[in-house]
Amino acid sequence: MFYDYLFPTVVLKDYNVLKNPQKILGAIGTERHSTPHIHKEEKFKELADKVLEYSNDYAKNMKWNTELYIVSMWYNSMKQHEDHRPHSHGNSLLSGVYYPTGTPSHPSIEFFDKRGVGVIDPTLAKEGGDSSAFTVENSTSWHYPVIPNSILIFPSWLQHWVSVNKCEIPRISISFNIMIKGQAGKEEDLNGITWK
Repeated sequence: MFYDYLFPTVVLKDYNVLKNPQKILGAIGTERHSTPHIHKEEKFKELADKVLEYSNDYAKNMKWNTELYIVSMWYNSMKQHEDHRPHSHGNSLLSGVYYPTGTPSHPSIEFFDKRGVGVIDPTLAKEGGDSSAFTVENSTSWHYPVIPNSILIFPSWLQHWVSVNKCEIPRISISFNIMIKGQAGKEEDLNGITWK
């Protein structure tokens, strides 16, 4: 018997992204969101370079033969009692988040697979006593905690949200979007395109 895990949604995660994440914290203001172009600022250059490196690694893992670039990058300072409502990122291929700092008290980012909306949701078997056997393969939602100096990269269509920050310390994150430069698809295909 064989199983194929058809149409997986790939999320890249890594830790210890920057040598000195504290350096970035000094560049982050107190407003809810920055402008969407901080990747062009010198103080965020090391992170922008890492984001492209990880994005290209994601593309290599997916066997994509394409050139990528950062469309936008901005920081978020989510104060106590604030949240990020469910959303996805349009006009980009990949999106991601970097956490320069954080605590276990900060709310996780949670992802939702909306492809199965309206289907039957079977009850999962119990494993080890009283907990359900949720895995990344059988869940319709999954969360990743805020871990300092970590990064997540995911398809931009993947819906996600962050629940209310109950912690007095602001939840700091840097979000970004990645897009294809040049050829997408095969030139001879009817739906191939060259991005200018």
